[in-house]
Amino acid sequence: MYRDEDDLQLLAEVAGVLDQVVMDAGLSSGSYLLLRSLAREPDGRPMTGLAAEFGAEPDEIAAAAKSLSVAGLVDVEGTGVVATAVGRKAVEEIDATGNEAIRE
Repeated sequence: MYRDEDDLQLLAEVAGVLDQVVMDAGLSSGSYLLLRSLAREPDGRPMTGLAAEFGAEPDEIAAAAKSLSVAGLVDVEGTGVVATAVGRKAVEEIDATGNEAIRE
């Protein structure tokens, strides 16, 4: 799909707004994407599956999951990760704040 300069500028502005919302919530973009993916899977996901989804090494996913776990946003269970209720609520709040910020 062709994007003209105005489209690209708008996309860059939207991405900047979303990045700021995620950072204000205390997460990196990568951590947020991982948490958002997990929030959609009530039974969690194996680290290897997450690594394949994100094009990362399992140890990178494990490190990000550990940080999210310390914050109470996910539980690491064996070789899998599952979003906690707090983590799912955080995703809802970040998404709502991001949508509101984009509309402004």
